[in-house]
Amino acid sequence: MNERFKRNNQYAEVRISLNSSDKLRSEASWRELAEWDEGIVKDDIRISYLVQITREPKCTMNKLFSKLHKVFDFAVECLETANSDDAVYKFLMERINGIDVVGDESSNDVGISSLSRGNDDNTLADYDMFAYYTYLGVAKLNAILDKKPFPGAAAKKRFEFRPHSGEAGRIDHLVTAYLLADGINHGINLKNSDALQYLYYLSQVSMSMSPICNDNLFLHLKENPMNLFYQRGLFVTLSTDDPLFFHRSEDPLQEEYSVAANAFGLNMIALCEIANNSVLISNDQSIVHKRHLQKTSRGIFILDVWEQEMKLIDALRKLK
Repeated sequence: MNERFKRNNQYAEVRISLNSSDKLRSEASWRELAEWDEGIVKDDIRISYLVQITREPKCTMNKLFSKLHKVFDFAVECLETANSDDAVYKFLMERINGIDVVGDESSNDVGISSLSRGNDDNTLADYDMFAYYTYLGVAKLNAILDKKPFPGAAAKKRFEFRPHSGEAGRIDHLVTAYLLADGINHGINLKNSDALQYLYYLSQVSMSMSPICNDNLFLHLKENPMNLFYQRGLFVTLSTDDPLFFHRSEDPLQEEYSVAANAFGLNMIALCEIANNSVLISNDQSIVHKRHLQKTSRGIFILDVWEQEMKLIDALRKLK
């Protein structure tokens, strides 16, 4: 993996799964991943990770709490201990960019009102419940990072919550993600709500989209809204998803860009902006990350968007 990235001067944010079936296995999975990274990937700053937590069908609240405790408790323990010689601590601080939630969005799909239904042990944990409690776990990790400095940390560290959302199921999922997430993966169902598109545009919530994957599973390539979102100013980029299943070349990401360029008529300026967005979305803390881009502040851009929109609304009111 390293050699291909070095040869092509590429960077990758790879999704990795963590087995959380029991306490021992959860800790062993963290250590296994950390030791694999240390032994195989080594110090290559081109590679970072999103840890994905799988939402199983028919998952009850009891199972949800058990799963999340097993994932986050050991990570919390490592961050609080802050042993710079510990492989898992270094793995968390140097490699992990955030948390993703994956799974069939159409299962247990009862809607956002579930958040007010209580959390009885036998209640089915739908998408909104799973996202909310995962978000709390990520917030707990970030709270620890805010409390004290960490040895060996080159820059301010923050874990992001970037779940799969809007790939299937109710549009409520995109409402939940808008309220909780730093960004989302897929989001194709956002095409069904102009109002939500407007909110995602105003807040510049990041969207990593994979038209080739969607074409195989949910939505024909010609109907994919990726170009529509880009033209409307949403914060979108291209990514891969399950490349061993859905891509047919040695460079799946380049395949996504080539297909998108031909299917949506994207010119080189558009492709460069979409690629630029991918680096901004990645939450990469490395110095090299900053060298590859001009100094950019999404916060300033978002503020400017709000100001321009308010001016437009005021002008429309005066016309009335």
